[in-house]
Parts: sequence; C-alpha cells; structure tokens
Amino acid sequence: MRISLIIIILLSIQSCSAAPQQDSLKQQITTYLSDKAAVTGVAVRVLETGEGFVMNDDHKYPLMSVFKLHIAIVVMDKVDKGALSLNQNIHIQKSDLLPNTWSPIAKKYPEGDIDLSLHEVLTYTVAQSDNNGCDILLRLIGGVQAVETFFHERGFTDLAIKVNEEEMHAAESNIFLNYTTISEAANVLAALFKQEFVSAASTAYLKDILYNTTTGGNRLRSLLPAGTPVAHKTGTSGQLANGVEGAVNDIGIIDLPNGQHLIVCVMVRNSSAGFEATEKIIADISLLAWEYFND
Repeated sequence: MRISLIIIILLSIQSCSAAPQQDSLKQQITTYLSDKAAVTGVAVRVLETGEGFVMNDDHKYPLMSVFKLHIAIVVMDKVDKGALSLNQNIHIQKSDLLPNTWSPIAKKYPEGDIDLSLHEVLTYTVAQSDNNGCDILLRLIGGVQAVETFFHERGFTDLAIKVNEEEMHAAESNIFLNYTTISEAANVLAALFKQEFVSAASTAYLKDILYNTTTGGNRLRSLLPAGTPVAHKTGTSGQLANGVEGAVNDIGIIDLPNGQHLIVCVMVRNSSAGFEATEKIIADISLLAWEYFND
C-alpha cells in the first residue's frame, strides 16, 4: 500500500513538472509577442514525438508563396503516377513571363522562348519562389482547384487555394483568398516529412529542394547556429495600401543536434511593425524554439 502511494506521488510530481516545462516556451513566446503590433500564428512541434503547441490558430493566414509547396507536392504526385516526368521539357514563351512580379526565370531569360525541364521549373518555383514558374506549374497540373482538391480529399481542409500568382497580383484583396490555419501549415509539413503524400523518392526530392531554399534569409534560419539545416518555404505579401505588411511567413523543419526534427511555423499578418521588424519576429521565435528543444 505504501509503495503504491509513493508511486502515485512520484507520477503526480512528474506530471506536474512536465506541463510547466512545456508551457515555459509557449509563455516565452506569448510574452515576446505581447507588444508586437501584428497577428502572429505559431506552431511548434517535434516531428518524431508530437510534442509542441499552437498559438493563434483561430485566424486564417494568407499563404502567399507558401502555397508553392502545396503545388510542388501535387506535381510530385503526378510524377509518381507517371503523368509527368522531372526530365520533360516545358516550353516557356515570353507571354508566360509576367514582367512585374518576382521571377528569377524572367530575369535570366527575359525574352522567353526557352525549354526548361520540369525539375528546373520546380526548383525555381520552390527554392527561389518564382511567381511565373508557379503559374506555369499550375497550368500543367490543372490549376488551383486541382491543388485544393488534392489536400481536401486527404483531410487537410483548414486551407484554401483559390487564386494563382497572376490573380493575386491583380487585386490586393485577392491575397486573402489562399489561406491556412497555422496548425494546418504544420500538419502539411509533418505529413510531407513522414512520407504521407508521395513516394520515398519524391519525398526526398522535395525535402532536398526545401533544404536548399534561398529565400527568407532573415527569417527561420537567421539566428540559428551557422550550418543548421532548415527545410522551409517562405511567403510575402509586401506592404498593403493601409501601410501594414499583409503577410510575412516562413514554415519549416529544423534539424536538431539530437537527430530529431523541429517543425516551426510562423505566419504574421497585418503587421504595422515594418518589414524588417516583422521578419525578426519569425527569427526570434525560431531561435527560442531551437534553444528550448536543444537543451
């Protein structure tokens, strides 16, 4: 009887001590965000254990270029099924290259009339966040509806993909049509890394592109120790007519020294702090999470 009582007391102490430890990171981030003039969604989760939390999940965050990851997943699903090949050429005309948008493809080939492999277009679109590449891929796979349907059919319904890049640029209000909850952003990353969307080879291929993303140098990976592997996808709206940053995003997975993988998703909407300060919110939260789970 006495031994049983001791076990119960020890289990109770262990349970009580575990919760405050988990809450401490959430409290740190809550305190950090308390004076920030922005709506910030945060999802932190250890991929292997599921340990983590979500903050401000009752908002719809504009995906912006984060949806290029969703597009890439659908592309690789079609590669797995033999409908597409990474080696196939895509002919790109000058009319495919909209001039007033972020596009390394257009910068390198301003006159168009070129053939790029699907692999090249996919890499430009995800790793360098090429807007023209994005819409070229969408035309190849059946448009935004095909992408949304892919995810909704698999139970990822807290996201919407309604417009392409050209349409987003057509009207400021359109940036809010493609959205996600912060928890759903983390769910998509977790499912990808757990190989729940596409084959092992296609999963490895997408992960490699994400680890080699060149955008967002001042976001998730900015304050982490040099050389820390981060697989991530950024999204940015730019400043809106009312002077706020409509959306500044970075969702990713950080490799921890212990071999585990830490999902960190930070999506900031309607920030009046300015662009650089808004990016720093993402960097600071990423560092807090990395330090906490690296102890």
